[in-house]
Amino acid sequence: MKKTYALAFGCAAVIGMSLGSSAHAVEGIAVTDGLWKMKSTTSMPMMPQPQVREHQECMKGESFSPEDFADDQTGCKLSGVSVSGNTLEWKVACSGQGGMGATTGQGHMTVNKNDAVGNMSMTMDMGGQPMTMSVKWEGKRVGDCP
Repeated sequence: MKKTYALAFGCAAVIGMSLGSSAHAVEGIAVTDGLWKMKSTTSMPMMPQPQVREHQECMKGESFSPEDFADDQTGCKLSGVSVSGNTLEWKVACSGQGGMGATTGQGHMTVNKNDAVGNMSMTMDMGGQPMTMSVKWEGKRVGDCP
């Protein structure tokens, strides 16, 4: 599901994250196979209005994992990853890259049979000034894959 959540992070370049595989597996939540319509809303004080992105993606044998946002190449490390029923929670801390200072955040995702919701809040250091960013996700299974 890395492609889906890459879009959810419309501001990923700002926080210096890139997607990739990690050397160890982090527990995730299974997603029902089918065609999913995904929507993400990214809000930051420096943006005049939230950035909304929507797309559809065929999911087969996939799961959501916070590992999709952090790997050894980004300087981001996960902690506090927990699964309770159909809800996944995590924390992330990133070293500064590309002129950004350290970034910390926390998120959660709840996946039901035909829908998913979640959010992530991050705080980053921009030249000694804290800046916050929030991302809200919504997903809905809309049918079978073509």
